[in-house]
Amino acid sequence: MKHTDKREELDIEKKSQKDGMEEPISLNAFQQSQEKNLQTDSTTERSDEESTFERTCPQDTTPIKTKRRRNFRKYFKKIKWVVAGLILLGIALVLSPVCAPKTVVILGDNSLKEEELISMGKINMSSSMYLIRLGAVEKKLSQNPYVKTAHVSRKFPSTLIVDMNMREEVATVNFKEGFAIIDHTGYILRIEQDITKIIKPLITGIEAQKTLKVGEVLDGTQDENIHMILNLLSNVQNAGLLQNISEMNLQDSKNIYMITTRGLRVLLGNGDDLTYKLMQLSQILVDLHTKGISYGIIDMRFDSYPVYREK
Repeated sequence: MKHTDKREELDIEKKSQKDGMEEPISLNAFQQSQEKNLQTDSTTERSDEESTFERTCPQDTTPIKTKRRRNFRKYFKKIKWVVAGLILLGIALVLSPVCAPKTVVILGDNSLKEEELISMGKINMSSSMYLIRLGAVEKKLSQNPYVKTAHVSRKFPSTLIVDMNMREEVATVNFKEGFAIIDHTGYILRIEQDITKIIKPLITGIEAQKTLKVGEVLDGTQDENIHMILNLLSNVQNAGLLQNISEMNLQDSKNIYMITTRGLRVLLGNGDDLTYKLMQLSQILVDLHTKGISYGIIDMRFDSYPVYREK
């Protein structure tokens, strides 16, 4: 190889000298020229290959973020339709008779039965309980004089809960219109003409200044007789004696008296110091009951200690 290279160099030098037009070309220059030609040919071939690939397999120049955004929108639309369908299905189910109330739970101090409450509140037990207007049911219930407050709520899937605060009968007042059954505030719960349908104690000896109606409250600020009734009733109830009293008579405001369920007459005078006197009466009744005494008079008209006598 060395001899061949040297021979080529001598030939080139001779040719250059012979022509007399160019300077001799060195071996290194020749090699660089050959390498340059090879690089150019290689670059041209790669360019042709790349052009052919681009023509046969065109590339997508869409930015990656744009693609992701488009995919997300498509996915979101699908999810939105699925959710909307589920919501509509749920609404249809809730409003169907499948969710009709099957049970009515009554809370609070009351004596109403479930059937009575359903009738009183006009509750439609055959339709979905979510179509029942709770406010309307509460209004219907509150129209009953015995219902002080009423709150109605739902419990999924088919239960209505009614929380009621009821008024309690504590006494009967004898008026011209009949017998008015009242609660401890003087609220008139009902009016009866038949004495067998009243409750005790019966308050007698007074007259109302106006016509009485169910749902009204006896106003003690406008009528002295009503004030006396409510004051006596409140004290008797606070002393825990309501169940022991059969009658309260207020015909003479200076000589108020009561009759117990065992037949004892209790003289209270003008009604002063009722709280103290009634607390004493509670102890006296227990003592007399222990001794088996069920008749006679308990005189509490004076400030001194109460006196018991047979007549």
